[in-house]
Amino acid sequence: MKNLFDYIFYKIYSFYEKKERDMPIYISSLLLALVIFLYILGFVNSLDYFFNLEFTLFRKDMLLAIPFINFIIIYVRYRQKSIIRRIQKKFSSETNKRIKGFMVLALILFSIFLNVFLGYLKHSY
Repeated sequence: MKNLFDYIFYKIYSFYEKKERDMPIYISSLLLALVIFLYILGFVNSLDYFFNLEFTLFRKDMLLAIPFINFIIIYVRYRQKSIIRRIQKKFSSETNKRIKGFMVLALILFSIFLNVFLGYLKHSY
């Protein structure tokens, strides 16, 4: 999982490094925290829908705290230039950059649509 998150961070970081030179680490950390939050939310919604497990631990205030905690953890990990250089070295030599970039976008869109679909199923039936 760490390699997947490193790769998603690398793709977002390299995209925003070209666009905005000021804050690519902040934007990349924020978007990665959002993706992780959406996957956690999708997992919880899946358990709730398919197995009727209601999580009392995930109250609304707790759900709002998860992305902020994720952001802090991710930012602390990736703010070190040595880690960013190591990730850039590891993933910059990839062969088919366009397809792998598309896969990252597909993962992000899947996490969004999973939550929308499960919310629709839960509230319509």
